Amino acid sequence: MPGMDYIAPQGLSEKTRQWIHLLAPYSHRLRPIGHPLRSALLVLDMQHFFLNRKSRAFLPAASHIAPTVGLLVRAFKQSGSPVLFTRHALAPGESPGRMGDWWGETIADGSQWADLHPWAHATSQDTVLRKTRYSAFRGTALEELLVAGGVDTLVLCGVMTHLCCETSARDAFQMGFHVLVAADATASQNEDLHLSALRSMAHGFAQVKTSRWLVEWKRDAWTPGHGPRAMGATAGSSGPGEDSPARTKKPAVPGTENDTDVDVVVVGAGPAGLAASIQLARTGLSFRLLEATTAGGLLRQAHLVENYPGMEPMSGPRLVEKMLTHARELGVHPESWRVDSVSLLRQGVLLISGDRTPIRTRAVLLSTGTQPRKAGFTGEDELHGRGLFYHVRTLLAAPGSAPGDRVAVIGAGDAAFDQACTLLQMERRVTMLMRGSRPVAMGLLVERAKRMGLQLEPGLSLKEAAPVGSAILLHLDGGHGSLEVDQVLVSVGRIPALPGLPDRLCSHPPNRIQSQGKPPIHGAVPCVHLAGDVKQGYLRQAAIAAGDGLATAMRLIANL
Repeated sequence: MPGMDYIAPQGLSEKTRQWIHLLAPYSHRLRPIGHPLRSALLVLDMQHFFLNRKSRAFLPAASHIAPTVGLLVRAFKQSGSPVLFTRHALAPGESPGRMGDWWGETIADGSQWADLHPWAHATSQDTVLRKTRYSAFRGTALEELLVAGGVDTLVLCGVMTHLCCETSARDAFQMGFHVLVAADATASQNEDLHLSALRSMAHGFAQVKTSRWLVEWKRDAWTPGHGPRAMGATAGSSGPGEDSPARTKKPAVPGTENDTDVDVVVVGAGPAGLAASIQLARTGLSFRLLEATTAGGLLRQAHLVENYPGMEPMSGPRLVEKMLTHARELGVHPESWRVDSVSLLRQGVLLISGDRTPIRTRAVLLSTGTQPRKAGFTGEDELHGRGLFYHVRTLLAAPGSAPGDRVAVIGAGDAAFDQACTLLQMERRVTMLMRGSRPVAMGLLVERAKRMGLQLEPGLSLKEAAPVGSAILLHLDGGHGSLEVDQVLVSVGRIPALPGLPDRLCSHPPNRIQSQGKPPIHGAVPCVHLAGDVKQGYLRQAAIAAGDGLATAMRLIANL
């Protein structure tokens, strides 16, 4: 069958990222996920029939998933959780049922193909169930073993995704178990069958996760050397926090404070919002991550990020993609949603309003970042979007923008020089107009921009800008004449970008911010939290925003 080794061309890691992205529209985010301390691992049919290269039923993809199957087996055994294996085999005289008619062959018990392959990572002490149908529950003692062990959550891996894995997942769901499936520890005959099965499971009855996510989910509820933690306990703290086991949402009671659509709404998918959402995903709380434009926020404009711990220097867009990949692996997917206002519907219930159906929530985390400050010269509003821009990526994507264009950058801070470097890298001719006599940016950025060809014009103030044909004529203050350019990039600072928010809604005191012409947001209802650039003033760094998003999420979780 064509495409049997569908993992090899790009590798399992890259394929898994693609699958998780493609599954996002089918995944349900608000349902309970089960608890790691009450979970068991089911390894399906990792037999010689499918894994031995001499078998005519050999699945090349199965050889690629063997390491991740082993990773899951070790993680569950180390945590003391049950690990069960199945093998498909028929005893002499045993009817294969319709499967015999369908496939025309069977796996005979006692044959070389019936035993588990070493890649199953099973030992002689493990429980191995022999089955004769697709479902691991049909004609076996699997359900009784799970119930006797206090299991309410079943994690599946093995082969084949679209047959035994999907059928067993359906049956487990029908029997009342929470079901999770490892996307990168299951395999089929080809990618179409594998992905279609994952879509069906994600949409109807199973959480599809990565092996890495499942291992971390198990470890978060386990203290090595001390056994599983008691339900609700955390390591080294008295309340929910970094090491809290997964929590499920309380059932909604109409007309009460629990009558909500979701526990938390995160507004803004920049570094702070993504970090907060990752933490929320680890706790098991229901949440939604809303983004009005493009995930990544202002970080997408960065030429080079050199101070993010653990990461080599890289462009802002590349760091954003790494963050999004991490988030997707944990089931975090930003939704396109413009939020206009946050209001108090009643005690304990907030209403999020915008361009879609309003959302009722117990808490909101605003990581909405900042918006550009205007320079204030004549013609600025009229030229906005018509040759004048506030973000370098928007300028570069504008119709007609091309290498060789003359660009005037208005500003003298870190952001102005960083964006100037991006323009110079894209072969624009850049002149920077500064009011003061010297830059206020870091010397490293200034020297880098100069080396790339930046022309600095200190002591110049822009008085007016006006279109002249396809160009823009800049009139300079103080008798310094004029300058003709193709585009203008304004980078003179940022101000908080907040939706409509009554002052009486607040977060904790560390989350107060100073808005233009308004007092700090504060009050007596601790259900609105601010994170990242929206409250950090001039401390606009990706690492700071991500750390603050994590810290704010932990404070928010402690209050729910």
